[in-house]
Amino acid sequence: MEENVVGTEDGLATPIPPPPAPSAPRIRPSSQGSTQRRSPALAAFLSLFPGFGHLYNGEIGKALAFFSAFASCVFIVAEDHGGAFFGLLIPFIIFYNMIEAYRSAERINLQSLSGVSAEDEPASNQLWGWSLVVMGGLMLLNNLGVFRFAWIAKLWPLLLIAAGIALLRGSLFGSRQ
Repeated sequence: MEENVVGTEDGLATPIPPPPAPSAPRIRPSSQGSTQRRSPALAAFLSLFPGFGHLYNGEIGKALAFFSAFASCVFIVAEDHGGAFFGLLIPFIIFYNMIEAYRSAERINLQSLSGVSAEDEPASNQLWGWSLVVMGGLMLLNNLGVFRFAWIAKLWPLLLIAAGIALLRGSLFGSRQ
């Protein structure tokens, strides 16, 4: 058998060193800040108070958004023209918050085990940040007397119509692209 050799100028043959052995793939830790496993059940339980389960998961933007949504609904219901719609939103926010915290903990655990980096956090944080800006702005306008939540309580079905149109538009026209 011939060895891999390289001839030099003086005529002596020197063997070529073998290529380095492939190293094991490096697993990058999740960008959630910690590779610690999260308990989905504990995250859901902590979410009985909106936002705490997401704080446990290390998702500060989601925690602030869920807490703000909960506090906004309680504030609107406590106002003299709260309306029943915002009262019905409170349990929805709590239960959705619990489900989302549970699913986020499972996603964090899967990402830490597989080494897959987390989803694009800046885009996610931007969405939650804008929702906080909108909710805070509406509450400020309500306090200043420029905007009243009673108006939303009467016209909230328009939000359902707009959401339905958006879903239909996406399902009808999205498949053509």
